[in-house]
Amino acid sequence: MSRKTYFKQEWLDEKLCPEWSSIIAAVLGDKTSFLCKICNKKVTLSNMGRQAILSHIKSEGHKKNIKIREQNCGISNFFSVKLDLNNSSDEVLPSSSTGTPKTTYMGFTSFFSKNANVCKAEIYWVLHLVETHGSLNSVNKSIPLFKLMFPDSNIAQNMSLGSTKASYLCCFGLNEYFKEILDHTLKNMEHYVICFDEALNKVSQKGQMDLAVRYYNDCTDFVQTRYLTSVFINGRPTSENILKHFLLGIQELKVNKIIQISMDGPAVNWKFYRLLKEKLGDECSLVDLGSCGLHIIHGSLQSGHKASGWSVNSFLTGLYWLFKDAPTRRSDFIGITKTSIFPLKFCQTRWVEGSRAANRALEIFDSVKLYVQSDTVKLPHSTSTKNVLNGIKDYLLPVKIAFFSMVASTLEPFLTKFQSNFPLSPFLYTETYMLITTLLEKFVKEEHIPKVDKLFYKLDFKNQDILLPLTKIDIGFAAKRLLNKANSNQKNKLIFFKDCQSFLIATVSKILERSCLKYNMAKGISCLDPSVIRFSASLAEKRIITVLEEFYEKHLISSETAEKAKNQFKLLVRTQQEVFKSYGNEHLDKFFSKLLKNKPEFYELWNVVKMILIFSHGNASVESGFSINKQLLVENLQENSITAQRVVYDSIMCAGGGSEIIINEKMMKYCRQAHSKYKTALEEKRRCIDEEAKKRNEKRKIEIEIKDLQSKKKKLDATLLAEKKEIDDKLQLLKKNLF
Repeated sequence: MSRKTYFKQEWLDEKLCPEWSSIIAAVLGDKTSFLCKICNKKVTLSNMGRQAILSHIKSEGHKKNIKIREQNCGISNFFSVKLDLNNSSDEVLPSSSTGTPKTTYMGFTSFFSKNANVCKAEIYWVLHLVETHGSLNSVNKSIPLFKLMFPDSNIAQNMSLGSTKASYLCCFGLNEYFKEILDHTLKNMEHYVICFDEALNKVSQKGQMDLAVRYYNDCTDFVQTRYLTSVFINGRPTSENILKHFLLGIQELKVNKIIQISMDGPAVNWKFYRLLKEKLGDECSLVDLGSCGLHIIHGSLQSGHKASGWSVNSFLTGLYWLFKDAPTRRSDFIGITKTSIFPLKFCQTRWVEGSRAANRALEIFDSVKLYVQSDTVKLPHSTSTKNVLNGIKDYLLPVKIAFFSMVASTLEPFLTKFQSNFPLSPFLYTETYMLITTLLEKFVKEEHIPKVDKLFYKLDFKNQDILLPLTKIDIGFAAKRLLNKANSNQKNKLIFFKDCQSFLIATVSKILERSCLKYNMAKGISCLDPSVIRFSASLAEKRIITVLEEFYEKHLISSETAEKAKNQFKLLVRTQQEVFKSYGNEHLDKFFSKLLKNKPEFYELWNVVKMILIFSHGNASVESGFSINKQLLVENLQENSITAQRVVYDSIMCAGGGSEIIINEKMMKYCRQAHSKYKTALEEKRRCIDEEAKKRNEKRKIEIEIKDLQSKKKKLDATLLAEKKEIDDKLQLLKKNLF
């Protein structure tokens, strides 16, 4: 039987054992083991004695822990006695049995209390840079500046934050921490909605698909829309390619919890949606509410303008660019017109928001006309100038601009209301219905305007009997006044009215073609609209049945839950009429949580209401994310850095600002581990690069070998051909001599 060995106090003597005396300690109550302060681990001596210490020091685990200690802000510099580095207790045994006083040291608690403040300061500064979209490279100058500004601050003096460290703190520390929190939150959610949209990333020159997730947060009683991730699309954005990358973006989510996909409405997205439903099959039950209402309304104004045949868009665009970055022309304009009011930017992809630009153009139209017709002005030869000059020649252009502005102003309140992340889907049906009715009143006879949404689709705008006479069309106060002032004959005025009619017909037709009115669920969920409940409780009760039937068909609720929710809703609308009558502008999530949450008599209804509230009414959250992308993009910014900064930024906004985030021990742990993760990522990247280079070299070798063989084959073919010819010549000669 092997003999056990015991720990000797002489091993702690720096003179006798300098190689390990500072990193080991005796274990109280166990003489057959020693404590490694680096690994914070008890190691058995077994029968090896001092050889066990040497063996442990040479082990890969011990070496790895030394590297980690060195990377984490020079940990050894924070201890008052080098001998006692990283002991797990606050004291060690005497170095000899003669009663030598025990050596004390700062220990983990003292070290981390000092190091934690520095770590927090560095984290807060990285959060600040992400929140303000500042460059992470700026820390190379800001941190040395802090040391000059605060020479008496130990925290400022000990900060060692460079651009590389700031980058990996963000990507491998804060990003991983916030992602884990969101993942944990989503795992506890019963249902959620996924929103997505694509745009060009000008740095990577790839399509960037941003995904957001929408869910009800029971802790805050708010519907929250959070950034999930970004996926970068190579190649053409076909429906198959979109599907592939979409599934990649939601791979960590449980698809059976997804109850809606929110997107805009091009044909490629609808094909993607069909492919997604086929792919998921019965695994996922998706509710259809149509595509993004914001895109539909924006597009309807564009369709109306196109149908009219006018050039309002090109005039407004040209007018803005004529004076954009042109100080000389601006100076001449002020001198000639005696006004310093200039055109506003008009964006053709955001038509409705162009009403302000149109109103400004009307305000300065006479001044612009005076300026461009002045003999002293030399205008540039450009498309913008050409469009402005052509517009000035049209004496009805101010009238057209005024009508354009009137239609845009009619549509704008809808966009203003739904350009939000708050739960607004219950209002979507009513607002769309009212908007279409308002537009129809401008050119359709009152008796032919339907009172039921389904009859909208039976309107025949080619039938002149249902349309108002051209001169009775509501063109707006400004357009009417300008038309009366215009020096135009009756024929041209009738042509203008006809164009206005075409404008309105095309606008309404586009909204009807793609609006939510075509979907029963959009009408059904309006049962939570307080105005509907106030107007008719029975109508609201009828509409909730549509929702419950749909949820039951999609296996989102059981028949028992549906029955209970129906009865509970009836009880709610009949007993709480005064509450609904007093409803103001309170957000629906807060409003209904006060009425239903933690009340056993409304338990099933509350679960149904939460599902309705998380339905997306548009892609405003994803669209706004593109503006964030634009602000944070810099040259050579890597794709994973873009995603990481978006995750961190979204978490900061969710918390109410970087200063509102509480930096706890778990977050600091993630940040302390960020360097090792960064190194691992670099090694993995180098490995991938090496593998790709190896594959390229192998491919090149094969190509060279193929080329050599082809060359040899060609030479052999040429040689054989020459020999064949020589033999043929000899045969011919022999045959000739034979006869």
